[in-house]
Amino acid sequence: MLFESGNLRYNHNLVHANQGTRSMLPQPSLEKFISANPDIQTLVATYPTDTLLVDILITNHLDFLPGAWWTVSGPNCPDRAAALDGTTTTFLQWEIDCINGGVETLVDRSAVFGVVYQSIH
Repeated sequence: MLFESGNLRYNHNLVHANQGTRSMLPQPSLEKFISANPDIQTLVATYPTDTLLVDILITNHLDFLPGAWWTVSGPNCPDRAAALDGTTTTFLQWEIDCINGGVETLVDRSAVFGVVYQSIH
């Protein structure tokens, strides 16, 4: 989430306003998150058609929750997260299969991962 939000400075993607929250999830991913969490659906009067889900999540102070949920519940994420062992190899596999950040972001994301991994282990 640090990478996507510019070290937590931004709530919205500067190009796509409907992409956001601290993890900068795109609208389809935010919809998956809300579909999997019925208690949050009640906060969205126009769900599932609302195009500014990100604003609803920010207003309700839930802006970190989608990214945290995605890393353990998103497609391919549980198995890849379980395999993380502090090596660049397992991080890159998690990044590619779960986060799908793209090859161009791997160096920057890897640096953030190294700092975070060292601080929690």
